[in-house]
Amino acid sequence: MSETVANMRRVMPFLRRTVYWGLPPLILYLIFRRIDLGELRQLASSANIFFVFFGIVMVIPTVVIGAFRWHLLMQRCDTAFLTLKESTGEYWKSLAIGFLVPGSLGSDTYRVMIVGRQNGRYLRNAVVIVLEKLAALASCALLLGILYPLLAPNALPPLVADIVNGLYVVLVVGCLATLTVFALRRQVLAARVARALSRRLLALARRAARSGVADSGQDEANGTVGELLRRVFSPRVILPALGLSLAVHVVASTQSQILFQAFTFEIPFSVNLFVTPLLVLLYSLPISFGGIGVREGASILAYGAFGVPVEIALVVSFCALLANLLTYGIGAAIFFFTRPAEAPA
Repeated sequence: MSETVANMRRVMPFLRRTVYWGLPPLILYLIFRRIDLGELRQLASSANIFFVFFGIVMVIPTVVIGAFRWHLLMQRCDTAFLTLKESTGEYWKSLAIGFLVPGSLGSDTYRVMIVGRQNGRYLRNAVVIVLEKLAALASCALLLGILYPLLAPNALPPLVADIVNGLYVVLVVGCLATLTVFALRRQVLAARVARALSRRLLALARRAARSGVADSGQDEANGTVGELLRRVFSPRVILPALGLSLAVHVVASTQSQILFQAFTFEIPFSVNLFVTPLLVLLYSLPISFGGIGVREGASILAYGAFGVPVEIALVVSFCALLANLLTYGIGAAIFFFTRPAEAPA
């Protein structure tokens, strides 16, 4: 039995690498077998270049809002000495690093480590990242929950529609139950989570801080875990995080709306506001390099549910890919031409 487990441990990294690098070309091959290449060329040649350019650069305010959300959460959780400009620079650099690592793991790890090395508060920085992800997920669930019954995708096969309807009911019931428990038992939950996670989180903080900068021992002595979680569970922290996450989705949906206009395809803004957070959830899955392939396939399936032709969905997805490459390029330029912010004396 132990030999089988050991063999599986040796095989799994190979399988993960195979899927990670092999899935994008496979998905793109299947997509290009289905589409009309002549129609795709016609769309590209007749596009409104101004709208294409404007749609691509709309990624910049999206990143700026995300950076401000991270900066605000660090301030509210008492971790930041960075200025907003410095936080924005480090956030942008983390996106460039995240392009090379599955999902957003590279971006998250970079931000925890770069700020932790400067202020010694690895534990707080990790909690800030977790809170940022939870706010993003909550905003996605909120938009999906509100818009789905209003839109009622009409291009789904009956069986798929039944499955999606069932998943929607599960989503709504789960979110309502979570919010109810959270509202009634917020302080109790904070204390329980603190007791359950304090040892593990502090152990991780110590391992991350072997450079000797961190004050994890002081964190343990002062009960930082419980205090931090109680602060995180307060409306003063949660509501701005949720509001900024919603703002990110609104700006990203506006970007998609502009790109559809560039190819003279009329689509309701509510559809983009529904599909964009859904695609964000799929993009974050660490299953392909830079989300390539997954982005295009997910866009075709999601927009196809609202009657968008495959070629239109694909060309808009390629423009979104160019926007992401612009983001990574800006982050890489900041990374190579600036230095990390130094800790105050």
